[in-house]
Order: sequence, then C-alpha cells, then structure tokens
Amino acid sequence: MITLRWLGVAGIDIGCPGWRIIFDPYLSRVPLRRMFFSRIRSDPEIVRHNLPGADAIFITHSHFDHLLDAAEVARQTGAVVHGSPYTCRILRAEGLQEDRIVEMHPGSVVDRGGARVTAMAERPHQWVAGFGMQPLKRDLRRPLRAREYAMDFGLSFLVECAGVRLLTEACLEPAGVGQIDILLTSPLNPVANDRAYLQKLIDAYHPRVLIPIHCDDMNAPLDSPLRGQLAPTGKVWPPLARFDGNGFKRLVESLPGAPAVFLPERLREYKLTEILPDK
Repeated sequence: MITLRWLGVAGIDIGCPGWRIIFDPYLSRVPLRRMFFSRIRSDPEIVRHNLPGADAIFITHSHFDHLLDAAEVARQTGAVVHGSPYTCRILRAEGLQEDRIVEMHPGSVVDRGGARVTAMAERPHQWVAGFGMQPLKRDLRRPLRAREYAMDFGLSFLVECAGVRLLTEACLEPAGVGQIDILLTSPLNPVANDRAYLQKLIDAYHPRVLIPIHCDDMNAPLDSPLRGQLAPTGKVWPPLARFDGNGFKRLVESLPGAPAVFLPERLREYKLTEILPDK
C-alpha cells in the first residue's frame, strides 16, 4: 500500500512498500520576526511527534523552509539525507554525520528495488528578497540564520513506486519525464497561477491529479488552523493575497485536459486510493 501525507509547506511523506520517503521536512515553522532577525533551529519535540519514522530524505533546494528540520529528522530516524552540494555542506555544518549525507545532481538515481527516486533539474527558482541563488558562507556556525541557508540549484524528484509516478515539481526538461500520475506544484507566484503556465504543466506531464503544496502560511505554528500563504498577486491591487485552494482548484479544472485537483489536509495520511480512485 502507498500512502501520502502533506507535512505543510513543501514537506511530503510518502510510504512505499518497505521504504518511507520524506521530501523537504519543515515542521518547526519559524515565526516571521525570527526569520529576519534571529538564528533559527529545529524543534526536536515537534519533529519527534510528527515524523516518527523515515528511511530517506530528499531536499529539493537548500532554503531553510525546505532544509531546517532534515538533520534532526535524520538523527532521530536514522534516515539518509540526499540533496545538492549546498544542502550537504549545510547538513555538515549542522553536525550531521557524513554517512547520513548523499550529494545529488540532475540524473542521480536512488533505487530500492520497489521504489526509485530520480533527480532532475528543477525550473528556475522564483526570486525572493534575500533568499535567492547566492554563494554559501564558508564559515557556517550553527544555529544558522535563515538567510544563511543559501541555494545553489533546485532539484525536481521523480518517484516511481508500485506502478505510480509522482513528480515533486516542474522540471526543466519535461519531455524526458513522461506521463505523471501525481504532480505536486507550488502555486504561490503570479506566473504559477497563470492560465498559460498551468496549461503548460498539463500539456507537459498529463497528470491525473495535481496537488498544490508550499501554499500554507509557513510562519504559523504547525498546530494552528490552516490558512493560505500571503503571496504576490501580480496585480496593482491587491498586491498581496492569501492562497485560495478552492479558487486554484476551479482555475485548473477549467482548463482543457485538466487533471483533478486534490487539496490535502495538513498532516493527514491518505491511502493512494483516496487520491487516485482506480489505483
């Protein structure tokens, strides 16, 4: 049986037969004021309560809202963390032992027999003030500041498990991916909410189901009521608005050849049959 759980922000927990895979765990949820003015750290109790088990962790890119809790998850569960060179350097700075760190590049593959994860080049990352692609400091001292979680490049991960194909994000060369059962996407910038861009995703991957992630308020505590992340609208007014899942669902499903849109509850575990009914 395959299961899927959205951990909030970009975090995903996939249960494959004999292998539990975690993507971008970010459970400690740094408040906005600390994000800019303080050093930040993982909360071991929050991690222990919400991620009791993991075999492998994959990081799409090394910003704090994707990487902050990875080392702590690995320490508690024995999982190995896979990611870009910057991801690996940050993990070392956070004290994670070398045998729990695996560097990945586009084309890297991790195969466990019943499940396979392939890294691909991710689309260019959206520019965010102070958190773009920039050099990583040489003398990282833990706990790090949020802006010290610098990014070198992004990875999109193709997961193949028990005949199901899931892609964590749009990649640069979709022609090499083939049809996807489940496509995860981050819809927070104006382009990603644009009809033309969404149609490109549909035409490139022909997903059966699209799941928006990285769309909840990443600064609010994990146990707070779910609300959309405040993000640019691309309009003169209002310049900012909170993500509206139902509005996004209506937009996607109005497009030619559109997939179903699944809006998961945060931290709820779903059987695959609840997302893909005929699986």
